[in-house]
Amino acid sequence: VGSCLQEDWGFERINPTVQAILLVATAELSTQADTPTGAILTEYLTITRAFEDEKQVSFVHGVLNGVGAKVR
Repeated sequence: VGSCLQEDWGFERINPTVQAILLVATAELSTQADTPTGAILTEYLTITRAFEDEKQVSFVHGVLNGVGAKVR
């Protein structure tokens, strides 16, 4: 996840809820090759919407796009 953040943004600056979403989504992207990337992203964006505002949803989307490109 850290490699998909801007240089001046450390993982520790992200709120704990978003950290948890990013970590679990990254684990799923890394281990569930049979599940389409889009399906995983949709799932975790829906989860993010349940807890955070649209700004955070956009942030999670951007990071997970980067993670997906690196691990798949």
